[in-house]
Amino acid sequence: RVPVVFQGWALDDLSIRRVWMGFRNRAGAVVPLGDAARVGMRPDVAVAHPNAHDIFHSAWALTLNPEGIRAQAQPVTLLCYAEDGEGLRSE
Repeated sequence: RVPVVFQGWALDDLSIRRVWMGFRNRAGAVVPLGDAARVGMRPDVAVAHPNAHDIFHSAWALTLNPEGIRAQAQPVTLLCYAEDGEGLRSE
């Protein structure tokens, strides 16, 4: 199967700990699928938020192998989270 690449940007006023993807299993628990690589910046985001923390690492990308969710009940809803330095998540 062909891997799928997800990408976006995430900023926080103080810090971003990680950006990651997961899904909710039948029991309602979020099952992590992987952490995104945070490299590079988005010039448009830097202009819009010039005082944001870690602006040069605001862009993220995550490659997901569909085999990682193949055995799960379908359809699977993927969840993407940005987690700040205190562990607070934005979905």
